[in-house]
Amino acid sequence: MLLTPGAVPYAHWRAIYHGATPSLNPACRPVIAESAAAMARLPVSLSTKGAPERINRKLGAKVTHVASSPPRVPANSGGSAPG
Repeated sequence: MLLTPGAVPYAHWRAIYHGATPSLNPACRPVIAESAAAMARLPVSLSTKGAPERINRKLGAKVTHVASSPPRVPANSGGSAPG
């Protein structure tokens, strides 16, 4: 099954999903080689080594926890009346 970039019908994708062996249009080979050479000239990012070990950690900092909903039962301890 010959694939031409930008002109692959859905039926071809479906056949590939079901096990057909695709091949790329030979006219694409020079463009692929040029793209590969351009990618080889780019600097390698450290993110390709994986995520940092410690990310989004507070490391002992005091964090305020805010209630997402009010309490169902009011507190009944304390010396003064509410209001």
